Amino acid sequence: MDYAKYWDRGLNIGRLSDVARGKSNQHEFTHKKFLETVKRRAEKEGVKIREVNPAYTSVIGKWKYSSPHHITPHQASAL
Repeated sequence: MDYAKYWDRGLNIGRLSDVARGKSNQHEFTHKKFLETVKRRAEKEGVKIREVNPAYTSVIGKWKYSSPHHITPHQASAL
């Protein structure tokens, strides 16, 4: 939140429909709880949140940000 407020930017959150993917040892509860906490804090601090489709974010990040910033495609997908 501090970074987003400092640079006057919003946050993009990947819209994931099924986190656990049918596995009994992984629970969706922690993911939902985390997203709710982030959304509440963003609303409280005035940071805009947008849910985006996560398809191809690694590919787009690789081409746009990976080389100039010398980071991995997965880090670049977060940008």
